[in-house]
Amino acid sequence: MSKVINENRMLKLVHNFFEHPAMLITELVQNAVRAKASKIDIAIEDGTLVVCDDGYGCDSHEPLLTLAESCWDAEVEENEQPAGWGLFVLYCLAEKVSLTSRFGTLTIDTALFFNDAVYRGKALSVGELVDTSKTAEGFTISATMDSRKMKQIAGISHKRLQYFPIEITLNGDSVVRESVVEEYKDYPIKAQYMGNDVFINPKRIDTLAEWLQSLDVIWYGMLIPAPRYSGNRGIVNVTQGTPLTPVLPFRTTIKQDEKFAEFGAFARQKIVEYCTKKINSKAEGVEPLMQTMEKLATQEELNRLDYYIIDEEDPYFDTGHSPAHSTSRIVARGERVFTEDAEITIVEDGKRRRLRKIGYDHATKRYTGNYEMLFLPKGVITERSTLESHPDWLEIEERILRIDICTGDGDDKYTGGHLEGWYDAAIVSAWSDTDTKDGCLCQGQSGTDTKDDRCKIDIIGIDAGGGLSSIAIYYAKDAGLIDKIDDSIANHLYYEDGDTYDTQYEETRNAIWEDVQNVHGTFDRRDLLKGFITVAGVRIADVRNIGIHKNKMIITMEEGEEKVLLLA
Repeated sequence: MSKVINENRMLKLVHNFFEHPAMLITELVQNAVRAKASKIDIAIEDGTLVVCDDGYGCDSHEPLLTLAESCWDAEVEENEQPAGWGLFVLYCLAEKVSLTSRFGTLTIDTALFFNDAVYRGKALSVGELVDTSKTAEGFTISATMDSRKMKQIAGISHKRLQYFPIEITLNGDSVVRESVVEEYKDYPIKAQYMGNDVFINPKRIDTLAEWLQSLDVIWYGMLIPAPRYSGNRGIVNVTQGTPLTPVLPFRTTIKQDEKFAEFGAFARQKIVEYCTKKINSKAEGVEPLMQTMEKLATQEELNRLDYYIIDEEDPYFDTGHSPAHSTSRIVARGERVFTEDAEITIVEDGKRRRLRKIGYDHATKRYTGNYEMLFLPKGVITERSTLESHPDWLEIEERILRIDICTGDGDDKYTGGHLEGWYDAAIVSAWSDTDTKDGCLCQGQSGTDTKDDRCKIDIIGIDAGGGLSSIAIYYAKDAGLIDKIDDSIANHLYYEDGDTYDTQYEETRNAIWEDVQNVHGTFDRRDLLKGFITVAGVRIADVRNIGIHKNKMIITMEEGEEKVLLLA
């Protein structure tokens, strides 16, 4: 006769089905709860495990020795769907096990039980290994095992036991019971799903699938932790029915079946309803909820929102690899939103030369353009963008800030320094929707005449793409205005494969300010004197005059004293 299962082989391999010895404790506590026990005491000491509960116990020992057998009442069978594997965890860990209840006391040698079919037959027979004179109410277990396994069992976290509706004592210490309702009372979304409490944190959910993978489940007191931890996102406290399907036999994860999908749809709807209500009520701190809506909401649901989030970035200020001036802002339905860019024209000797950003032309298969980066003061240009999914009413228009740089004759420039050149120029600008004469801002509306202060640009840097020596600075009268953009230039030139960031940053700024001194024609005397003053051993503030005659330098101090240095 064919067999549905190979009993001998199955029992020899059954040890390999268990993940961790500590799971034994949750299995035994779960059995006590099913037996309507009010308390369970677990003691682990000197290689012996003793477990006692005050449940209704059992009348027969046979189901205790039969894998996948179950004799629980109809309610437990229907709701919890016990697998009948729990005590086999004990048999796999222990060397000798005694079980006592109303049927008497059964004592088995586990090695023989798993490997000897004749011995199993005796264990199943009444009178062979069962002492019917030693009975007890409830259920008592006594087992011996090696110290390593005992230590692993004793290491179970109390968190794994704190939700069971039973008084638990572990080695004399009471396990503190936690109320799920109290523990998760601060979660914004509280709902009921098929009569079970659900608590949801809706902030910054990337995808519904990711959120479901970070969901904890309490299954009739047994904690089934999320397979993916990413902060507490939600929890389902199952106390009735089977709204989800734990994977048997040990319920360490939740099966992703139709029930799982139905719960996911329910949770998504609750999250969307909550986020919509909060966003449209103009509540504080709704930006994370908008990011959640971007990931979970349908287009129809997004269109119901009266407010939404946009990203804002200053593309030509602090132009490092991770701009520090990237922010987000909430806009209202009906509000006009613009994204901005700059258009640069050099006007020299009456001729206009439009600058274009360097880029690859796929048609000609070559790079075109004449600048790599612009440097503008903070707040001149704001680049705005929407999240990938957004309400249909949120449209971003484009407008251009036209900037004309009008240079003078050769006396208005300085070259030969660290940068490509410094140009004293008239810088005028206007937005693309502003009328100008003959299309030339230099002859039309000046930036100083506009009501938009952002048009009042007094310095601009243009990088042709070759490092510091390829950067041209255009300024209105004072080169010292470079302090508005020097950080941006230093950040932009930083590269990871060079020296340290701090070294490159400081070197770039020092080079820029050396050029400024040359442009102004005034120099910091500390920079000029620090070399020989160090050699002479005098303070710069004490020096009145310095003279050089042939091979001598004569330093006259404020008090009239002279110091002479011989020059090589």
